[in-house]
Amino acid sequence: MVRLRRALAALALALGLAGAPAGAQFANWTAPPSIAPPLTSAAQYTSICGRLGFPITAAAMPGISSNLTSIHCASPTYAVSNIRLLFVNFYVAQTGVDDPEACPGNPRTIDFATLFVGATPYVVKFSGQTSATIADCGFVLSDPLRDGADALVSLPAATEFDIRSSQTAPDGGVQLFGRGSLVQPMFTNATVGDGVGNYPTPQTQLAASGSVPAYHNGSMASGPAMALGTGWDGSPAYWIAGDSIGWGENDWDAAAPAIGGYLGRALNDSATGRRNFYSFAFNGTRPEIETAAGRMKLRLAAIAAIGNLPFNVVLSEMGQNSTQLGGSSPSLANFQAAMWPWWEMWHAICPACLVIQTTFPSHQSQSNNTWFTDQADQVAGDYPNGVRWQFDAWCPAASGLPAWLRCVDTTTAFTTGSGFADNPGNWPTTGWSGTLTNAVSSGMSVQVTAASAPAAGADLVIDPGQSDVERLPIASVSGAASPWTVALAANVANAHAAGTAVGTALTIDGTHPASPLYKAVAAALAALKGTTLP
Repeated sequence: MVRLRRALAALALALGLAGAPAGAQFANWTAPPSIAPPLTSAAQYTSICGRLGFPITAAAMPGISSNLTSIHCASPTYAVSNIRLLFVNFYVAQTGVDDPEACPGNPRTIDFATLFVGATPYVVKFSGQTSATIADCGFVLSDPLRDGADALVSLPAATEFDIRSSQTAPDGGVQLFGRGSLVQPMFTNATVGDGVGNYPTPQTQLAASGSVPAYHNGSMASGPAMALGTGWDGSPAYWIAGDSIGWGENDWDAAAPAIGGYLGRALNDSATGRRNFYSFAFNGTRPEIETAAGRMKLRLAAIAAIGNLPFNVVLSEMGQNSTQLGGSSPSLANFQAAMWPWWEMWHAICPACLVIQTTFPSHQSQSNNTWFTDQADQVAGDYPNGVRWQFDAWCPAASGLPAWLRCVDTTTAFTTGSGFADNPGNWPTTGWSGTLTNAVSSGMSVQVTAASAPAAGADLVIDPGQSDVERLPIASVSGAASPWTVALAANVANAHAAGTAVGTALTIDGTHPASPLYKAVAAALAALKGTTLP
């Protein structure tokens, strides 16, 4: 694989594509003048919770208009104060539409918001009030958090806390949710206590005490978009920007620290030096959408209200969904031409920021209903000559890039594994196999008999190679010996007899990795802190 990457890099050099391609240096994207200044001092604001995000789902729920959400957080590795919460009343559609920002068409009320440190509640206020109304398409930034004696609340380094909030839409109106993106990954209540409840009226009696129902499959969170604080110690503060893989789609491992995706897991790794970050990744996005004029106007306006950019490093995974990867005239030059405006946009927003672009994992399909449990039935997609592979070879080796832009290779970590030497374009396989201990027809858990436990977060494939095959993400695995109890992220749909073969896969669709692979790539990326990654 290394030899192939070097060969492709040499080809790119021969074609004159080592640096910015001719004609691809678009006129710099112009950021609104209010997006300033960058994060430079401890008095400025930065993100203090890496598990929040902008809403991505809108739903009308007649008779059930109030959402109660609790989200568990851990503050940065330095003390923070002047804690503020950003709530928004718009969302980012996940359908690949040209203009993804949308509004619900009605106001929303923040009934209450409380920050809990252990059992101690701190009431969040908005212009001195305990509730606030967010206009359609608008946002609200809370006052700095104070205690009962009106003193600013400060959190010591690496403090765990919970944000509980209730938001209500008019009866019959549209409510906005995270569909899991506000809680990364899903199924984290088993270890960190996230919670979601939907009610016909606000549950104000739970503002400072009581409990929120445990987060479960199908729950939709509606918490703040960001938690902010001052006290920054000068260490890198990251802004993750990308699509579903950057966000962590299909990362179902329920184990702490409940941070999804390889980028978040790498930055959150304490052994290599935990980094402060916020995820700006959105499923379904592509560079051609986000770089068009006005496509991020609502998000940028909300960020501008903070008073400073809350980051100084942009870590981009964007590009997977670009129309230039497999359109009518795919070429490396065309894909570069789609990516340059994306990079330049972030440089225009933050000229002082380093922009780091990742490479991409493989994209494959499978045959014979085996669903990535083996190497033989994987069907090569665009390997080895596709634009994605050309870019993966070009970018880390590129010369002539501006000083503010660099590339980091993640492809090698994504594609190294069992069978890799013979099938370098394939997804790695686990080699794990077993059988169903009992007959199953539906339910969230199954038992499997095998020499070893399947990996939590992998995709369980029931009856691979057969017409009734099913593949379901594993939320957790329990038991000290075989048979192992496997909790699944979705119900089994078909009836399967005891003794039916089962296997595991590291992707559910040939595009999105499963948790074990996310974690493996995160470990490789974390090892680059202090060199390629600041």
